[in-house]
Amino acid sequence: NAVFVIRPNGTGIRRVALDAASPAWSPDGARIAFTRRVGGSSEVFTVRVTGRDLRRVTRNTVSDLEPDWQPT
Repeated sequence: NAVFVIRPNGTGIRRVALDAASPAWSPDGARIAFTRRVGGSSEVFTVRVTGRDLRRVTRNTVSDLEPDWQPT
């Protein structure tokens, strides 16, 4: 599984995350949240739409699924 971004006209496809599922755009469109298997559970990560600045958001013994952004 991987997350890709692409321009609305169908050009510029770019992979931004490997081993990723359940992507969700940030409200400002700058980052994508997704889940990734780590050990025996799924954790939430975020990455910039450029594919840089990967951040792990959760560290749990149970799986975190289907991330969603909330306005601050």
